[in-house]
Amino acid sequence: MTSTDRTRISAAAEWLLLGAAGVLGAFVLLQLGLFHHGRDQETFSVIGAMLRDGKSLYVEAWDVKPPGIFLVYALAQTLFGESMRSIRMLEIVSVISVVGAFALLSRRIVGSARAGCLAGVVAILAHARQEFWNTAQPESFGGVAVAWALVLAMRGTGSKDGSREDRTPTRIAWAGSGALYAIGGLLKPMLGVPVLVSAALAAVREGRRASSGERLRAAVSPVLWFAGGAVLPLVLVAVWLAAGGALGAFLETLFVYAPNYTRVDLQGNLVVGLLYYAVVQWVVKFSPFTFLGLALFLALPPLHRREREGALHVALVSGVLLVGVALQAKFFGYHFGAVIPLGSLLGGWGLWKLWVGARPRLLAAAAALFLLAILLVARIPRGEISNTFWERSASRMEALRHPERSTEIHDRLYSTADMDARSIREVADWIAARTAATDPVFVWGFDAGIYRRSGRRPASRYVINLPQRVGWGRERAQRELMADLRAEPPRVFVVQRDDVFPRVTGNELDSHTVLTDFDELKNFLLGSYELVHTIGKFDLLVRRSPAR
Repeated sequence: MTSTDRTRISAAAEWLLLGAAGVLGAFVLLQLGLFHHGRDQETFSVIGAMLRDGKSLYVEAWDVKPPGIFLVYALAQTLFGESMRSIRMLEIVSVISVVGAFALLSRRIVGSARAGCLAGVVAILAHARQEFWNTAQPESFGGVAVAWALVLAMRGTGSKDGSREDRTPTRIAWAGSGALYAIGGLLKPMLGVPVLVSAALAAVREGRRASSGERLRAAVSPVLWFAGGAVLPLVLVAVWLAAGGALGAFLETLFVYAPNYTRVDLQGNLVVGLLYYAVVQWVVKFSPFTFLGLALFLALPPLHRREREGALHVALVSGVLLVGVALQAKFFGYHFGAVIPLGSLLGGWGLWKLWVGARPRLLAAAAALFLLAILLVARIPRGEISNTFWERSASRMEALRHPERSTEIHDRLYSTADMDARSIREVADWIAARTAATDPVFVWGFDAGIYRRSGRRPASRYVINLPQRVGWGRERAQRELMADLRAEPPRVFVVQRDDVFPRVTGNELDSHTVLTDFDELKNFLLGSYELVHTIGKFDLLVRRSPAR
């Protein structure tokens, strides 16, 4: 066999690999588009719809999360309609864009955009394996912002020309990177912190390139451009909140409520131990490709002169994000949503090194493909979900083939932990059949999906009752809830039972039990409502008709 033949076969094998990865990625994206909502996604969706109706965030529509995720859901509903699929469509577009970001990064860092395409497919698979509960979360979209922030932050990597014409686009890229990090911070505050890493590395790089008399000015320049870019989204959101009279409520949520919420699990734990656990989870839990790819990346020789610099940048940003995960101390799967793609990027580079080394040897290339196939079907921990992504994918495809069984299949697929999809659906259907479209309702619990499914608006700014159940700020939240309910009494009042979340509320009490100690609300219900039906863990109380 001639060298030309080997080259052709090697090229054909490479395109076969990328083609297979593309087919796999397309199938996984289809599954992502079929995901239903979890509990958090329902809350975000309801509040996003309230924002589109002109409600003021944190004043007329409250949740503990920063404003970014509600704006994302409102955008998805504006672009794709109010169905449950709208956020999944926006998520698919976002995830696909990460492949492009990784291709650009990989061309600069390891010398091949195809390495980035492979890493992008690895990221898509790792993301979708998180299933419906842990996707379409703030970290999911924040991770996309971070990926593109890295693309812009590393635009000048390796550039030697210090002329004005060469540096101006790089400076604009730094500002864009700062803006993207800030957008990530509006989705989850810790996602904005890596701007310090990118700015510092740019400052060091520029300082080294400058002459001795210009080093300080050269090092300060990127910091100012990053900072200037980061300020713009923050100012725009602050102006928007202030215009709705919500800036004070937002600051109180961010600096009073959120820290107490975080402290529920953080207190009594050493941050070093939490960080170690976060790193281990990131490396071994979410994707088998990450662990193997990282090992290969470290073991195999560099493919490009910029590789170490670029990999260090990605690793430091990942480290900052993992500190953020550790400080939350809850280790929910979605908390890793922004750092999982970066692990896939580093792992994808390692797998690409293996492929490049194996290409001249067809037997080794076949072995590499076989190893990838084994990893693809590996069974790894799945967190809140009781079966594998592939088993669940088979069920989703069955629901597509047999629409008459789709409700039964979906009720099974999207019930997890204490969330009972069938009961939520039946409660929503019951409400929709017995109330007018303009009637407000209220759910005393955590399942805001009842509002969306029934098509009825919440009677209060509090679409979940978390603030009334925690040990801090409870009295004020209860007063505000009662003011809302008296101003517009709900036609149906739903009381949820057995929704116990000690890692969220800080206690072992469910909504029904908390209600017995909430005298003002209890008396309000006793005076105006009667229990007429129970579905699963939900008691349905209907407002009595006023006496004539």
